[in-house]
Amino acid sequence: MIMDPYKKFREYILVESKDSVYLSKINEMTELPNFSETDKEILEFMSDRTDLIEVGVEAGEVSDYLLNHDYFVDPGYIQEGKDFLNRAGGLEALELVMERSRDYDMIDSVARDISKAEWDKVARLYAYYRGEELLLASEILAELYANEEGVTEQDIKNLERELKLFIRRG
Repeated sequence: MIMDPYKKFREYILVESKDSVYLSKINEMTELPNFSETDKEILEFMSDRTDLIEVGVEAGEVSDYLLNHDYFVDPGYIQEGKDFLNRAGGLEALELVMERSRDYDMIDSVARDISKAEWDKVARLYAYYRGEELLLASEILAELYANEEGVTEQDIKNLERELKLFIRRG
């Protein structure tokens, strides 16, 4: 399954580690998840948009601010969307979109986009769903989830640094 390394990392943060894991400790870690080139594109997109996150939102809402307030692939850029999906694994990327679309009861809409070859829309959904998975590797968000706290300005700054670290180290 695509998410297993991220689930394991998040489990470590939430369950096994009783101490907070700060960015300095993450810098020392040698077992960060490996990120593909398309993962890095999504991570970079998110790191460039941390200023869109509102102070006080719950950790679970962060992906919406990072991936749903701006377009990963601009509307109408069908070839760009198709190229991105191919780089992201082609059928595997489509499989993720279809699987997650079922969870959100959007399968008919996605099937329609695919049948019309609206690859820009499908690529945006892939980036959103994959971005949600990538955020599971965030120790900043894991700590907020665990403590049921809203995001602070410092958390937003730390998240941006953490995402950039993932791009460099992944």
